[in-house]
Amino acid sequence: MQAGKPITLARPSASTVTAFSAICTHMGCTVNPGGSQLNCPCHGSVFNAFTGHVINGPAPRALPSVAVHVADGYVVSG
Repeated sequence: MQAGKPITLARPSASTVTAFSAICTHMGCTVNPGGSQLNCPCHGSVFNAFTGHVINGPAPRALPSVAVHVADGYVVSG
């Protein structure tokens, strides 16, 4: 969660972490993790878990990225 809204984290490599809003850009449902993809249970949109890009619509745009980094072994925002 960030500012009370769900986010999703991914590890594209052992040394990097990415984060995206977990709110589908189609109708606002919360996406579910599924390996390298994020799946919207409401209307079937699929997103790349490492980039946030739309793989399969109806979502019209990518999930917004959230700035995060690793500090002392913890993922923190900013």
